[in-house]
Amino acid sequence: MTEVVDFEIARRHVRQTATKSTPRRPIFFNRNELGQILSVYSRKVIAGEWIDYAIEIDSSGASFMIFCRTPGNPTYRIIKHPIGTNAGWYQVTSGGYILGCGKSLCKVLKLFRHTPFRAIGAT
Repeated sequence: MTEVVDFEIARRHVRQTATKSTPRRPIFFNRNELGQILSVYSRKVIAGEWIDYAIEIDSSGASFMIFCRTPGNPTYRIIKHPIGTNAGWYQVTSGGYILGCGKSLCKVLKLFRHTPFRAIGAT
């Protein structure tokens, strides 16, 4: 027996079942991105400014958390957003404030290029 099917209804059904059955791949930093972040991190560790890091993967994206003095809360977070309006965007946050964001990780990491002022002994 032949059945008449409305194409629009069939397409909607295929789209709905396809999105439900395929799990979303987790987002993570690729090798190049992680190399850039670890390069900045290692310079700051050598300077004695940063002491530890952690990497977190969740639905909001991948986060590289940097700890300066207190191991409880990260001082900085470098976040890679996977989906939505910020897809492919990188963001640096500190204490709930957004310090910088952009499409290029290299440009976002320029926030850490400044060298803090330090007191030196008078001679």
